[in-house]
Amino acid sequence: MHHRLAVIFARNFPLKLLRAPVRIPAFREALQWPASFHLDPALVWLREIITDVAAEVDRTPATQMKVG
Repeated sequence: MHHRLAVIFARNFPLKLLRAPVRIPAFREALQWPASFHLDPALVWLREIITDVAAEVDRTPATQMKVG
């Protein structure tokens, strides 16, 4: 689980956060869609929403994030 998400859950549930016993390398998440739908208005809108939310998550410390 992402550390940021674990911090949010730990605020709401009786959880104890522990370091992983092994080093987990960083990774990137990516959006994919068929080229034939690249200009589809609904998918353009959805990609913009996801991009905006991801940028906000990157700027917001886990301790300040809210769920819901």
